[in-house]
Amino acid sequence: MTSLKDKITSRIRKDESGCWVWTGNLTSGGYGDIKIGSRTDNTRRSVRAHRLAYELFVGPIPPGMCVCHSCDNRPCVNPSHLFLGTLQDNADDRDRKGRNRPPPYGESNGQSKLTENDVMEIRAAVGLTIIALARRFGVGRKAILDVRHNTTWRHLLPQPAEEP
Repeated sequence: MTSLKDKITSRIRKDESGCWVWTGNLTSGGYGDIKIGSRTDNTRRSVRAHRLAYELFVGPIPPGMCVCHSCDNRPCVNPSHLFLGTLQDNADDRDRKGRNRPPPYGESNGQSKLTENDVMEIRAAVGLTIIALARRFGVGRKAILDVRHNTTWRHLLPQPAEEP
């Protein structure tokens, strides 16, 4: 039977930076993901590979603690690159390293189907139904409603004049 340490080490690639890059499954967020436990006794579960590596090579993780990466490489499971911290410690580390960029908005968001001109046209459209606008711009009704209710594209709202 393969030990958990063997299971971890069989799924890593050591790179030039010293990271032990997880070569197994990754979560949508880019973290290593591994299944542990048994199907026969219903203990099978998915865990983050860096957390399991920390427990196996360093020690237990106290309740409520995060396992943070000093290397900022999410698939890394090298125990010397991992440290314990609270959610606040993790956020402070992120901010110190300048990784707290706001998400792109408007046309700079690669997921956006609308342009700034489209949004201005949608807001100015009178007499057209939400469904007609959605068809015209190739988006769902919710996207049109969000534009109309200023839930999205707020950066295009008229700014109040400054008082003298």
